[in-house]
Amino acid sequence: MLKKKEGKYDVIFYDNVYPIRFGPYLVDLRTVLPKEHIDMYSSGIASETCTYNDKWVGLPVEVDFNVLYVNEEILKEYNQEVPTTWNELIDTAEYILKEDRKKNPNSDLSAYNGLFDISSGMCSIYEIMYSFRNQKNDPFPDLLSENAIKALEKIKEIKERISSDEEFQSVIPYTINKLMNGRSIFLKYWNNIYSMKYKQHYLPGGKSGISGSCVGGSNIGINLFSSEEKKKGAALFIEYLTSKETQKELMASSNIATGIMELYDDEEVCKIVDCELVKNIQFINRPTHVNKDYDEYSAFFRERVFEYLYGNKTASQVLHEINDYSKIYKISLDEDDNSSLALLFIGILSGLMMIFGLSLVLLYIKKFKKYYNFLSKDFWFISILGLCLILGAGFLEYGDISKFKCQFKWIMVTFGITLNLIPILHKLFVYFPEENKYSTWIKIIDISFYSFLF
Repeated sequence: MLKKKEGKYDVIFYDNVYPIRFGPYLVDLRTVLPKEHIDMYSSGIASETCTYNDKWVGLPVEVDFNVLYVNEEILKEYNQEVPTTWNELIDTAEYILKEDRKKNPNSDLSAYNGLFDISSGMCSIYEIMYSFRNQKNDPFPDLLSENAIKALEKIKEIKERISSDEEFQSVIPYTINKLMNGRSIFLKYWNNIYSMKYKQHYLPGGKSGISGSCVGGSNIGINLFSSEEKKKGAALFIEYLTSKETQKELMASSNIATGIMELYDDEEVCKIVDCELVKNIQFINRPTHVNKDYDEYSAFFRERVFEYLYGNKTASQVLHEINDYSKIYKISLDEDDNSSLALLFIGILSGLMMIFGLSLVLLYIKKFKKYYNFLSKDFWFISILGLCLILGAGFLEYGDISKFKCQFKWIMVTFGITLNLIPILHKLFVYFPEENKYSTWIKIIDISFYSFLF
């Protein structure tokens, strides 16, 4: 509908992982809403989940984030503390499981669900990787860094020591059931579930004080193709729905979180919401801006990591594959890691072109002439020129990739193939087994034939 530039619907609700998908078709809200209204959201995670090409293409109607559901009754029974690191979570869960099975060998108590399934796996992977940065204010770790490798190794350690393949891959109803019956020590899930048997805490990290929680939720935007009058009406509706007053009401009545961070300093709000928990959450947006198609990238990312978690590949292998998916490599003398390759690449192309060019000298050496009788001299020049154009297109792979280079490369290749094959095609016409008016005409008018085809 939006791609067809239809204004059938004026207000668009969309998942906050799709700012790139919907962004081109939505109004920049800074042009229709007061600056003060946008500023309420700009200090939070909304500045990442609601923007596209430096435009605010939405505002969060509600925000979800992952938390650690802690069965404090079980922790108290075994005199354990709430873990703040993944190592503490493993050690605590391992100890409780061991002691619990001493009492009841057939106990159905589980330790941690993980949520590394098809639907939630991306969030689970991404937030643990984010929790392995060195400092709280550091950005997401580079995919090829030691931190990223350690994060994946920690996920596998959690699975092997206190969980299982089956539990890690369990679907959401399994987690909901555990939240209701209280038969797990720790669970990871979105913040919007209330359970009397668990208390919400922020997720552990690679080290104490560093964590990560994936953000979900819904955004609301305005159809770019609606009439100006309807855009104004839609803007008023969005301003009302995302105002402080309305968001406070929704928090009280629907147990949702808001993207207005200053509301977590409001005394009334903090009577019904654990404001300290939200303030301690270290939000991370999913990699929605890495690829135009987030779903495709997310599926590729998950599948590669799962090949490590549930397969035989190493953490380093899968991270390199993920990194290669979105990275454009270039051959350049300026790059330390491939300057030797660049020299080899240039040397091979230059050497081959020189060999082809110098081979034309043999046309003028008497003892070699008999080997060149198949084509006339002019056609040999044309054919070799075609080969040189094909090889020359390879030089366009050198350095930074650009649209011009990509297009011009195929022009060179096309012309090169044409010039290289025309002399041979001409010869085939001339020596056609049965003489006809066309082959006779081509024998007489070589140049006309060449000009016609070229």
